[in-house]
Amino acid sequence: STGDYTPKEDVCWTTKMIRTITSEELSVEAFYQNYTTEPLIIKGLADSWEARRWTFASLRERCDETLMMTLQFKKQEWGNLGSDQWVDMDTFTRYMEGGYQEEEWQQRRYGFDYNIIDRCPSLSKDFKVPKYFSHCLLQKGERENAASELDNIRYFWPTMMAGPPSTRSEVHYDDDGLPFWMALLSGKKLFRVLTPEHNPSLIEPRDVDEGWPGLDGAPTSSIIPGAFHHPSNSYGFEIFRPEAYVERYPDICNLVTHEGILEAGDVLYIPNSSPHGAVNLEATIAITANYASPWDDVQMQYYADVCEAMPERDLCGKLSSEKPSLSSFREMDYFEYAGYTFEKWCQDRLYRTFHFLLLTTITQKSFSTHVRSCVHKNTVSMLVYIHVFAAFRRQ
Repeated sequence: STGDYTPKEDVCWTTKMIRTITSEELSVEAFYQNYTTEPLIIKGLADSWEARRWTFASLRERCDETLMMTLQFKKQEWGNLGSDQWVDMDTFTRYMEGGYQEEEWQQRRYGFDYNIIDRCPSLSKDFKVPKYFSHCLLQKGERENAASELDNIRYFWPTMMAGPPSTRSEVHYDDDGLPFWMALLSGKKLFRVLTPEHNPSLIEPRDVDEGWPGLDGAPTSSIIPGAFHHPSNSYGFEIFRPEAYVERYPDICNLVTHEGILEAGDVLYIPNSSPHGAVNLEATIAITANYASPWDDVQMQYYADVCEAMPERDLCGKLSSEKPSLSSFREMDYFEYAGYTFEKWCQDRLYRTFHFLLLTTITQKSFSTHVRSCVHKNTVSMLVYIHVFAAFRRQ
């Protein structure tokens, strides 16, 4: 049941509905002038994408032997998610087609941060990077080494998420407090968001005895990562069941929470340094990406403060005061956005994957499945690699 997560009239905090707008009503200039400090739902922005036609059956056919990380509800973990288990896409998609129905919601497994570009790059042709997010500092200069950085998920956004009804992530903020966008391709999701703009007291350091609940149950001085007061980017406070915490933390009633339901075809924006939680009201498929825009002045000032205190953070080497022209913001496919062509990506991936697999006991079938999405662009190379690989395996 999703009853634990439906909005309750007796919640003591102030609730604001997340603003909704259409892309026709929202120019890039208006977005950066007026909307970067609050969550926003852009209705129907992804409706024309081929990815809106993804089904669990089609994902199984295209990506069957790749692996999906799945998580379960687990208190005292990041976002109340833990017990990670890796399953192949065939198993996961069949589970999503109904295998979860006899399980209690706490046991249901949430497919999390599937690395599309590394694991099933043909899917990248089916979606776009919305124009508002098409210039990202984190993508600069990464493509030359991307194919060798297979464990560094940051440079492979967007990722795919998929979960049964009632699976959720509890209140957390993203790495480095980064903002993000999410396109919901199927199903419905409920979001609750805390923003610094509407909760300024949460940014201020607090006496530890009067703080907010941390993952270990002890109070922490701030729920917003303005000064990174807590070593984790997640908190023990449950944004979907806050009533259990009011007696110990009465300041919860002073929160201003943005709430909204994301529907298939919608794109959600969450601003930087904004703790948030989400629950799947139906079985969902979504893609999501963090980003850092040089046009977001609040975000850039935030990172300048962070990097002054902690210059060793990876993020700090990517900040720039240069601002691309607003007229250059437009919807892009993934590889145009990343400054890396699909052909070059596949060439590098085939080469690196082939040489890696020569050192392992992986089968020829697994090898060919892993790179099949590059075949139509690299047929000759693929056949040569498989032929040499097969000969090597016969030795």
